[in-house]
Amino acid sequence: MNKHHLRITLAAILTVIITGCNEQSKPKTLGEKEIYFNEKLSSVSPDGDSACWVGSETGDIWYISANKRRTYNIGTDRIYKVVPDRTADGQQIFWLGIRNSGLQKWCVKDGQPIMMACYPIAAKGDQYSVYDILTDGDMIYAATSQGLYGMRRDGTSLTLLYPGATSATALRGQPMTVSCMCIYNGNLLAGSQDGLIRYNPHSRKVDVLHRGTPIHCVNSSDGLIYALTDGRLFIDSIATPSLREVPLTFPARHHRKIGDTHYFIESSHVCLLYTSDAAD
Repeated sequence: MNKHHLRITLAAILTVIITGCNEQSKPKTLGEKEIYFNEKLSSVSPDGDSACWVGSETGDIWYISANKRRTYNIGTDRIYKVVPDRTADGQQIFWLGIRNSGLQKWCVKDGQPIMMACYPIAAKGDQYSVYDILTDGDMIYAATSQGLYGMRRDGTSLTLLYPGATSATALRGQPMTVSCMCIYNGNLLAGSQDGLIRYNPHSRKVDVLHRGTPIHCVNSSDGLIYALTDGRLFIDSIATPSLREVPLTFPARHHRKIGDTHYFIESSHVCLLYTSDAAD
């Protein structure tokens, strides 16, 4: 693909599939829109049912809706995630996940992006990557190259939720990749290189399902948890982990279930699997 003329299709992949499960709502509708860019893109972050944020490899972000297209030059590294802060009163604020630059908070003033804060962590400062961001009530969570973190949205410092405070990650900055998140039944679920992390924000209890198996994507639908790993899709519930496993004959890095259809996404293709087939 020509890096100077990149074409992407903003279809189900962009609006409902590649996303942390911030919203517990009815499945969104599928639509398609073709947009052309002259830069290499790195991420798409849905914003409601009909808009999205697109991040580039070189720190540009675009807001795209049915009637608008706005561009902001952040001037940083690869943009992994953009999450607008809908509780911000009177200001256009958004959270950014950036390669090797940490969790950042930005606002737009007079049409220009301004960084408000950057959130360092122990042993790494701001030299860590943020792959996913999720807001839930007054909390914000970050899935990073150095573990799973959380803080109040008006807070000033991140707290390490996984692994523990005595881990090599906390003490020496040893990498621990957490790549995706989802809220399910009041619990925070996160896919990691260690397995599926489950964090209860009320009891602050942490446990790991499918320990030792890297989880690339996690989401929930119809009261069940879907966790994607290499060659398999785990179907779990809070009460009964490892309800069943569905073997896959194709590679996939992202998964989302909408209605009776499972969508499996890889960089060059999308595979569809129907619920009746997954049950076999």
